[in-house]
Amino acid sequence: MRACDTRDEHVTATAVIDTLIERGLDALRELDAYMRNTYANEPARLAAWLSASRIERRTRRAQPEEEEQQPAPPNAPAPPAAG
Repeated sequence: MRACDTRDEHVTATAVIDTLIERGLDALRELDAYMRNTYANEPARLAAWLSASRIERRTRRAQPEEEEQQPAPPNAPAPPAAG
């Protein structure tokens, strides 16, 4: 298998995953409205739904230029001089 084939498969898989995540989030939004209305007078069940339907978001990873611009911690050793 060539490297470009593997990359194409990776890009395609990522696109499929993104589409499936979007569909799942759309379904969650619809269910959330229904559950909030259905259990508006049942705080325990509504709380259980809110807990179960919580979705954790991935943390954003710093972009390469953001990483380079961050200053070194005060106790960090100085980088070696280029020579």
